[in-house]
Amino acid sequence: MHHSVTISLFDFSRVKPVSVFKIMNSDNGINENVDLWSVGKCIFCKGNVEEDAKILNCLHIICEDCTKRESTDLGVRCKCKIVTEGELIDYSIVLPNKSHSKICSEKNCQLIAKKICMHCKSIYCKPCSKTHPIKNVDHNPVLMKSYPLKKEFVSCTQCIKNCVEVFCIICSVMLCPLCHLMFHKEHAFKLLSTVATETKTEFQSLLFDLSKDNNHLDFLLETSDEYIEKLKSEKKKINDKIDECINKLHDEVHKRSNVLKKLLETNATDAVNSIHMNKKVLNGIIKKNEYYYRLTSSVINDNHTIRCITLSKIIKDQMVIARRQVQELPKEKANCKVKLIFNEEQSLKKCVESIRAMGNIISSQIVNLSTFKTTIDSNNVFPALKNDVSS
Repeated sequence: MHHSVTISLFDFSRVKPVSVFKIMNSDNGINENVDLWSVGKCIFCKGNVEEDAKILNCLHIICEDCTKRESTDLGVRCKCKIVTEGELIDYSIVLPNKSHSKICSEKNCQLIAKKICMHCKSIYCKPCSKTHPIKNVDHNPVLMKSYPLKKEFVSCTQCIKNCVEVFCIICSVMLCPLCHLMFHKEHAFKLLSTVATETKTEFQSLLFDLSKDNNHLDFLLETSDEYIEKLKSEKKKINDKIDECINKLHDEVHKRSNVLKKLLETNATDAVNSIHMNKKVLNGIIKKNEYYYRLTSSVINDNHTIRCITLSKIIKDQMVIARRQVQELPKEKANCKVKLIFNEEQSLKKCVESIRAMGNIISSQIVNLSTFKTTIDSNNVFPALKNDVSS
């Protein structure tokens, strides 16, 4: 049974927009423009998220049509390469002032839906809502609620009739108070509102850590720009020094000068390109963290307790992954510090016969963050990361 919860959109007007960035496809080595961090959009078709949307373990949203198209026996493989196994969790986002008027689900009926069957999640007009429980004897008439729902209603998994209100700590399931007394009497429990409050408090702490990580990444980006300027300065100095040395030699030395300059240009360009590539990787991590920050903030600001609990596991899992990505960056090398070195003293001491081997241009090695595994496969880190809607 699907658990559907409605969440109002979080106000992102004060948050920096997330743009499309270029990533490297590890399968074929081709650069592709892939937008992974647009809030309120389906990760596959980029359409606006509707009430029938689902959320993946990577916290990306998928619409109903793409869910049908992308689902396989192995689960749903997101564009970020993370596979979500098991039943997908509902993630309905209601746009402000959006009309809830929908047509009755009954075939050949065009009346406006007024009731929703909490058993099958289908909506019906008033006349069809009376015949639906008759045609489907296992659908209890008590679970025919007014549509749209005025408040959260998730039926108890054991009795079906009542709404869940407590959380069994031992079994990790949501139950109605009566079923808890009857079937989980000896188990400790908490009110769902208490669990939601505790979960949001934990989210707040995760958001603080995520902001801290992004501040660190911003610092790395600023440092990268500084080193690029230093590289340009060093390049000019070495270029002048090459000219000074080469001017002391004859025509053959002059030819070597051109070779050295090309070598310098190649090393400097490669170093700058490597830093730019690392900057793209850092920007990608920042945008992903900003996306997680916004999505989690929307859950915190929402008043729906059950939705918060339902999403708690996958949000916390992805927060742990996001933090680990930053923590596992090479601390001393990720700042893209690089030097260009021109070895000329030994060459100048050699005789004219050795002039063609004079000098060399090298640069200190830069860790290429694009080849660094910044995306941790959640299916390996969390072997049990399968959706269990009932819990």
